Amino acid sequence: MTKEYMQRSMDLFAADCTAFGLTFTTAKTVVMRQRPPSAEYNAPRINVNGAHLKNVETFAYLGSTLSRNTRIDDEVAQRILKISQAFGRLQASVWNSHGIHLKTKLKMYEAVVLTTLLYGAETWSTYSNQDRKLNHFHLSYLRRILKLRWQCRILDTEVLERTGILSIHAMLNQLQLRRSGHLVRMDEEHLPKRLFYDDFVTSAR
Repeated sequence: MTKEYMQRSMDLFAADCTAFGLTFTTAKTVVMRQRPPSAEYNAPRINVNGAHLKNVETFAYLGSTLSRNTRIDDEVAQRILKISQAFGRLQASVWNSHGIHLKTKLKMYEAVVLTTLLYGAETWSTYSNQDRKLNHFHLSYLRRILKLRWQCRILDTEVLERTGILSIHAMLNQLQLRRSGHLVRMDEEHLPKRLFYDDFVTSAR
């Protein structure tokens, strides 16, 4: 996508906003250009109503973090931060409570922490190091819920067996297989299915 095309699209969008009486706030509008890995990056200068829009490296959209470099590292870091905050807020009231049954704590963990961690994960393309990082935090929280200290020398597989919760790698596989099945059942002309099969054939990530 060229700078000229981006500028033209923004001009049309701004004009439509004005036509329908919508307020276009340039202070809350930013530009992020995702380029192919082999291409040189040049920050596009896009203007709206005479105001220059800021170029950003990352952008939060519907709970996900999009990055200019198209990698998922920023998204993984943000998810780990969010689950750390979510887990911490329930530390005293749930995880450390002696009046709440373990099964209830695990249900809370799945509903609050795992839902936050894996939101939109069916579209992720992760590498082994990212899977390991996510799984490390996942297992560390399960150990804290089970009140296991590192001196206990309990294997990760046993932690998963005790809790009845899958590893992050297994959950990612389940989510992505479910999405793949949904895309396969789509009509041929649907754009998501066409993009899916193009990625599959070309092995694009």
